[in-house]
Amino acid sequence: MKERLLALDALRGIAALGIALFWHYSHFLPNQEVLFPCWFSFHGWLLVDFFFVLSGFIFSYVYLEKIRTKKISFKEFITSRIARLYPLYFITLCFVSAMQAINFFLTESFFVYALNDVPHFLLSLCMLFGSNFSFNGPAWSISCEMGAYILFFATLFYFSKSRIPIYVAIITTALTLGYFNTEWMRALIGFFVGCIAFELRSKMKPFWLLILSIMLAIFFKDVGKKAILLYSFLLFPSLILTVLNSKILSSILSIKPLVFLGTISYSIYLWHFPLQLTINVLDNLLTLKLNYLSPTFFATYALTLCAVATLSHHLLEKPAMHLKNKLLSRKTAIDFKQKYE
Repeated sequence: MKERLLALDALRGIAALGIALFWHYSHFLPNQEVLFPCWFSFHGWLLVDFFFVLSGFIFSYVYLEKIRTKKISFKEFITSRIARLYPLYFITLCFVSAMQAINFFLTESFFVYALNDVPHFLLSLCMLFGSNFSFNGPAWSISCEMGAYILFFATLFYFSKSRIPIYVAIITTALTLGYFNTEWMRALIGFFVGCIAFELRSKMKPFWLLILSIMLAIFFKDVGKKAILLYSFLLFPSLILTVLNSKILSSILSIKPLVFLGTISYSIYLWHFPLQLTINVLDNLLTLKLNYLSPTFFATYALTLCAVATLSHHLLEKPAMHLKNKLLSRKTAIDFKQKYE
């Protein structure tokens, strides 16, 4: 088994909290002042693209040789991914559906995401939607990433020797796709840029590339598609490689609290909107008149989100992963018995 890249776990956890920080202000206080005026508060939505780049890098690290040498089948690969992602995805989808119904009963409107009808629920249920305007909106990235997983497996399984040109072809196609669907563009570009970064990890000078990327980001200050491309192509890959190549940064990011934050990052990401929705429902139901700019409220929100994510990880994610490992090990034993007995 490959050594776990703890520093990257920490980066994933920080990114998850950064997204929750950004959407705190965007959902509760759209177009208003923020309590902590920083990059996370204004551009935190771009950290979803960091997730995509990081996923491509880590999947290459973990699965490249397994898939290339045919040591894992597509059925095993996709079953493992669905078993890892779908249980929490499904539970948060159902939770948001119920809470949005209550919110509509109280206010005759939906909170933030308006496309909460049966067709969108069915699309979400099957992980087929690529829109961030329905039900648990942030989960759009999970649906798109599943598509990236399938392309990743097919490329390595059938065309491993020419994988980099195919990665480039997918990225080029995604750039064109961006005129029609930005969500899919972001997912495919980020994921396969991460794959290329893994392939070029020993041939790059990431620190200076990171400095250049930061200077460009400060200079242009763009928050549209140009920002997505700048961060996905340059800043995020160079950040990942700089951290891995720096013993100091890796050591700092490998401390247990930050690594644990990475461990619960999937729960943080999928529960941050349901928690905001719940707060909004309680505010309307009990007429609490909450001050969303209060430091006390923000600290309570952040701590509650981490607590919910911790419970979710231990009560939902870990049992699901344990069941997945048990079923896969049982299948391996059955296959071995059929082959050799």
